[in-house]
Amino acid sequence: MNSLCSISSSLRGFLPTHIAPTKLYENVRVVVREGDSRRVKLLSGGGSGHEPAHVGYVGPNHLTAAICGEIFASPSVQQILVGILASGGRDDTFLLIVNNYTGDWLNFSLARDIAKNSLGYGQIEILLVTDDIAIENVQESVGARGLAGCVLIIKIAGAMAEDGRSLRDIHSFCTDLFTRKLLLTVGFTFESNLKTGQISQIEIGKGIHGEPGATRDTNLSTFDDIAVDLLEKFLKYTPKGAEVIVMINNLGGTSQHILNVFSCSLLPRISNHFHVVHTFSGTFMTSLNQEGISVTLLNISDRKEILEYVLRTIGTFRNACEDLLKECTLLNEMDAELGDGDTGSTISRGVSHFLTHFSRTEDFLHPGTFLKRLSWELSSRMGGSSGALYGIFFQAASTAFGKSHPDSSPNDLDLWIEALHRGNLALQAAARSKRGDRTMLDPLLTIEDFLQKSSSLPTSVLAENISRIVAESAATTKNNDPPGWSGCLHDYNT
Repeated sequence: MNSLCSISSSLRGFLPTHIAPTKLYENVRVVVREGDSRRVKLLSGGGSGHEPAHVGYVGPNHLTAAICGEIFASPSVQQILVGILASGGRDDTFLLIVNNYTGDWLNFSLARDIAKNSLGYGQIEILLVTDDIAIENVQESVGARGLAGCVLIIKIAGAMAEDGRSLRDIHSFCTDLFTRKLLLTVGFTFESNLKTGQISQIEIGKGIHGEPGATRDTNLSTFDDIAVDLLEKFLKYTPKGAEVIVMINNLGGTSQHILNVFSCSLLPRISNHFHVVHTFSGTFMTSLNQEGISVTLLNISDRKEILEYVLRTIGTFRNACEDLLKECTLLNEMDAELGDGDTGSTISRGVSHFLTHFSRTEDFLHPGTFLKRLSWELSSRMGGSSGALYGIFFQAASTAFGKSHPDSSPNDLDLWIEALHRGNLALQAAARSKRGDRTMLDPLLTIEDFLQKSSSLPTSVLAENISRIVAESAATTKNNDPPGWSGCLHDYNT
């Protein structure tokens, strides 16, 4: 029987669901990304109980390896050394991203020194995460604690490493965020009562290991009160009008409903004082099942490239392209039943071009521009009816991101639903097709129906349901009689 405290069992249960190829060194509880060819290897870790941190961030644009201690206990020097040796060789460079807690700092520091002085690993640096601002006047020798801001640091450093930046560049860039107080986090805990609709036992500054907070203020009794208190703390370091990224983090025991209610109190107040360029909300770094929330504010006013770093989505698009390439033969065989058997080859031409030329993250940050380019490239590179139809679909979809909607809203779901709607309308008009004609419109229209009704659901739930809906809708086209119209049917039936 697996103990609830078994870290190995937790890792074995998690990794099969993790999208990135990894290797588990179970005896030392180290997880390493397979095939990381970056010149700078990124490692992080600490006590377990903070999932998805840190193991959940092993993968492209993120960590090379995560080292997992016991619950709320630092990993040993031996574990960290295994992580370093398993991540690269003596000619590689390493950045160890460490939350500022005494045990983590001591063990990672000693492991670094042993690797450098005894094992010949010459280029290893430690980046100490110190984003907590709830506790004021901390001793300089101790420094502020590391909280959920570590997740954004992993994203930033990971993207920079993916771009080939040097160890010195990455370390300097990220250290500057703490030196200049650009990355700030405040956490708090509470007890909620859904029968009364009230919260109580509010504690500001609670640590991720259950450490006491800075204040237990009896004057705070609502999320509105807490939002005002947090805003005052942020304004001490961040000027009004600054461009900021906001991350609202569930500390483990907060329901999505409660998290949303708090966000409703916080975000309007934040937006009244700062220019919010992006908001993350979800479970990023927890404290087991602690009912609480942390809020991280990242000032990017003179670091505009950070937005690109934290929104890295190349992996998702690349994975989709690679999956299509793998199915080239199958698509050709399916098309051969009714057409000339070239659908897979046609799609592969367009996909191969994208894998070669769409390598920059900025390609994905501006939806309207991206969709227009997608339309042009597919229609010109793929050729045939398929290229024309995909071109029509994406060109129409791009118009959802017009002048009335800034072209820098890559995560606005309502606009993406509108884009899908416009693309579907254009396809129906151009292909003279409707639902039930055994075309790709069948799953596309089904997805649109689902999103129109369910857009308020968490993104993870939407993604899971869309995958299922697409498979089910596509399967229903197998047994229908072929549609009566001809024209571009054969290429279109993909």
